[in-house]
Amino acid sequence: MGGMSRRKLWLTSWALVVLWATSLRAEGIPSIDPLLERPLPPGLVMHTRVIDPARLEGHPLMQRINALLTTSQEWQRVHQETVGLLQFTEAFRFVDHQLKSVGINEGIKALWKRGALLAVGEGQNPTSGGVFLAESDASAKAFAEILQQWAETELGLKYEPQVIDGTPVLAAGDLHVAVLGHRVVWANQAAAMAHVLAHVKSVPAEAVAATDPTLLADLHVSLAMVRKNPGFAKGLENPGGDLGLITFFGGWIDLLRRHERLSISLHAGAGESLSMKVGFRESTEPRSTALAPFFVHGQEQIAPPLIPPGTIQSFSWYRDYIGLWNNREQLAREEARHQAEQGDEDAGKMLQVFGTSFTPSELIAQLGPHFRVVVTEQEQGPYDKVAVDNVLPAAAFLVDLRDEEKFRKMVDPFVRLLGLIQGGEQRVLTVREDYKGASILSFVFRETDAEVRMRARDQYNLRVSAAITRQHFILGTTPTLVQAVIDELDRPADTRPALSQVTEQQLFYFSALARQFGRMKTGAIRRIVFSTGWTVEQAEREYQIALDLLASLGEARVQMGDDADGFTIELLIGPSGGPPP
Repeated sequence: MGGMSRRKLWLTSWALVVLWATSLRAEGIPSIDPLLERPLPPGLVMHTRVIDPARLEGHPLMQRINALLTTSQEWQRVHQETVGLLQFTEAFRFVDHQLKSVGINEGIKALWKRGALLAVGEGQNPTSGGVFLAESDASAKAFAEILQQWAETELGLKYEPQVIDGTPVLAAGDLHVAVLGHRVVWANQAAAMAHVLAHVKSVPAEAVAATDPTLLADLHVSLAMVRKNPGFAKGLENPGGDLGLITFFGGWIDLLRRHERLSISLHAGAGESLSMKVGFRESTEPRSTALAPFFVHGQEQIAPPLIPPGTIQSFSWYRDYIGLWNNREQLAREEARHQAEQGDEDAGKMLQVFGTSFTPSELIAQLGPHFRVVVTEQEQGPYDKVAVDNVLPAAAFLVDLRDEEKFRKMVDPFVRLLGLIQGGEQRVLTVREDYKGASILSFVFRETDAEVRMRARDQYNLRVSAAITRQHFILGTTPTLVQAVIDELDRPADTRPALSQVTEQQLFYFSALARQFGRMKTGAIRRIVFSTGWTVEQAEREYQIALDLLASLGEARVQMGDDADGFTIELLIGPSGGPPP
């Protein structure tokens, strides 16, 4: 059998797993096949389960998204092209038509109405196998017959009957298929088929109640086996030759090195929400004390995310960068350490040109471990006399300071010189204003006709502003947002949630994002028409569908941190009332 024909059969089988979520009706299935909860044999690199396809497809959030996507001509075109590119369309439609013609009214949807299971072994050419849990015995049997017919008539292949583990199996090159009641079993090798059949036969076929009724699907990866891959293992080696890599990614690399298993699960949350959990499990050793500053530890905690009016996104995370720098002897090899120290010293000498006398590491030593970023809506640009083509969102960054006065003395000479340079070369004004006892410094573009003609109008979304106040350094794209951040810092402490052992939190408000994109519609439509050749009406229609799709998502919350089982990343998405007005 030719390589192309084998790929067609393999991709056809894979398609039945990938496409399940786009073709199911919302019918409740109160119980599941016990095969989906029985532990799998050892030696698997990865396995994934679709527990309850109908309940996922029938979820209100998924229904809203699907309803909007079906109205999009562009989505339908891209979907068809993608499916066609992978050679799924012909097989999908053929099997669907043939199943319906023999009385399986659900068509191809019936083949995974009870769920699906896929497992992959290890090695360069890994074994793989899986099970489609069909709606009925008749559906499974009809599918096997149709698959054989389609392969012989459309691909010119011939299935050869075999018997493996006492079970009749149809084999065509690498693909092996068997039917056990409502279970369609497949594998890519005869040996793999024997293992899959033995496991399936060991599990009763009678439906049982799900242990976790909220679980919709999950994926498990053996990190221990993945680390046997030389390329992956090399990427996880102690990056002691690059202190910068350790500083920004060392903690994440350490998670992959220390844990045996990675688990991802999708759950039906309360009401109309969905949640996803990503867990690093079964640690083989404790976290390195040298990397402790990378995540929240001990009594430390992150600062609460800022949520000023019109918030689109808000991030808060913990990272003690000076702690990582101080632990460089344990984290980096001698050559890399000396190189970083020399660079720090050289940068300090260069900064002396600005009238300062400190090194970057001394400046970092004044930064606390609590970092926050917030992105908000902006109804109009920050300049009264200039109307921008696209009103872009505003953003602000802030970090707490260990010694506010010392930090101010360090950066003031640099700021003054920067103001002189900006004023001379860029013709940017330096403006200071007081707000609730804080001095806000802003770099302001001139608004004369000549200056406006020189610049792209969208640059007038920026009026970069900074303040050192309330033991924080604040940098924002507009003074209005810097003021809003100061207001947030002045909120009573007892209104802020206590977040222990959470090392990062992210908030997303999609309705606010949709509103902001709505303000950018004119420029976006122009670019879409020029790049696609659509009419203005087509572009406006598709753009509005995208905005409605965004708004339908509600809000999302992401939390990352240590828990009793290891390290967990949790995403919750669903409807909300939006950010505070």
